[in-house]
Amino acid sequence: TKKLNLRTSTKTKQTNIKKGISLSYSLFLCLKSTHVKIIFLIKLIIITLLNKYKKIVINNLYCNTYYHYYLSLNQLIYFMNKFEFKKLILNAKYYTKYEPIFHTKTLDIFGYEALSKFDINENLISTEEIFRELHSSNELFFNLEKINKKRQIDSFILKGKLFLNFDADIVYTPEQEKYWAEFLLKYRSQIVIEITENGSDDEKSAVVMRNFASWLQKLNIDFALDDFAQEGSMFSFYIMSQSKYIKIDKSFLRMIDDNKNYIPYFEGLLKTINLNGQFSIIEGVETKEDYDLCKKMNADFIQGYYFKNQAVII
Repeated sequence: TKKLNLRTSTKTKQTNIKKGISLSYSLFLCLKSTHVKIIFLIKLIIITLLNKYKKIVINNLYCNTYYHYYLSLNQLIYFMNKFEFKKLILNAKYYTKYEPIFHTKTLDIFGYEALSKFDINENLISTEEIFRELHSSNELFFNLEKINKKRQIDSFILKGKLFLNFDADIVYTPEQEKYWAEFLLKYRSQIVIEITENGSDDEKSAVVMRNFASWLQKLNIDFALDDFAQEGSMFSFYIMSQSKYIKIDKSFLRMIDDNKNYIPYFEGLLKTINLNGQFSIIEGVETKEDYDLCKKMNADFIQGYYFKNQAVII
């Protein structure tokens, strides 16, 4: 083992200690549960004792004990935040907003998209924030979605197709595949799975989503490619070609608002979808002008804020 030849100044040591104490104290004040606070203090004492009486090797380098003390506090804060997050998630209230999807020409309702809503301590939390955090805890994410998806289906008493947002990361292990296959096949005739982006890096995300699309195809379950053309979203010819529905993100309409030169692009995309025997769903229809454009371009289905009064929250 190579020893790190680094002499830490007294000033640096004192700075690291102050940072560690400040961080730990700030977290302690944020924790609401007495039980969690006790666990935090016990772990803090253990870390302090370990760093006082032992040298700890990290990455084959002897690290200064004060520096490692600071690192350990950061790690502790990370894990305690995870613990508190799990507690909050399990105690949250769940709601579902069923947002209608309309036939463009007739405005008859074709189906509804189930949108998750979370109420934590009487505050409505963004689902994007929740799911982004859940990607680091596959088991918690899987168990939460088991409850959530069952509730969304059981509460659905409306007529039409039910569009369910699914993150491929919760269909990752053989056990998870087995559970979801048995669950989804019972409702195959009434549901459409929306394949959503997950929180993995781009390369891993592409593989996971492709595998998920292939898995759904083998089960003969209809699925939709969600958020097509959304900023930062992944594009896959494979997933697009296998999807029964292509949901075009609202950013497309907003871009047309700023630059009408995108209208031929929009028209060509809708025509391609139609020629491939698929169905287009335009998201983010917010004005009569949006609706008129979608109708003129022969989009199959539309949804958005323009029809907000017909959404149902259960």
